[in-house]
Amino acid sequence: MKLLLHIVVIVFAVTGLAIAEEQIPDKDLGLSKTSVFDTPEPQAFVFDGAAPSIPAMNALEVPIIPHPIRYFEKITIERNRCLKCHLLPDDIGAAVASDEPTPIPASHYVSDPGAGEVPQLAGSRWVCTQCHVAQADTEPLVENTTVH
Repeated sequence: MKLLLHIVVIVFAVTGLAIAEEQIPDKDLGLSKTSVFDTPEPQAFVFDGAAPSIPAMNALEVPIIPHPIRYFEKITIERNRCLKCHLLPDDIGAAVASDEPTPIPASHYVSDPGAGEVPQLAGSRWVCTQCHVAQADTEPLVENTTVH
């Protein structure tokens, strides 16, 4: 019986050493290449609107917000400050100067703004910051080889 116990202990010891040699270091487990026990903090940034607007990489990309929105009040069911400048249903499809606000596109409405109906935004498009983010000049958290 003692012999069997010694064999079991040796098998587990050898197996444990083999597993220990195959372990992946914790810094290689995630995309950040740091220890999983570290809490990385993204670089703080201040966007003052002075930087040139970052162009979209393709026609399907959701446009970024090219101006600061930090001090805008929170978008609620009753209030959306974006509409003050961007609710321009008569300008949909028209050429817009670079210093003028971009009209909310027709795809964001439930009614057809071009048909003389009262423009009504779709509820799923009411919270602009759900898809659109303010421009920021920061380093990516993960390496990205995409170029504009």
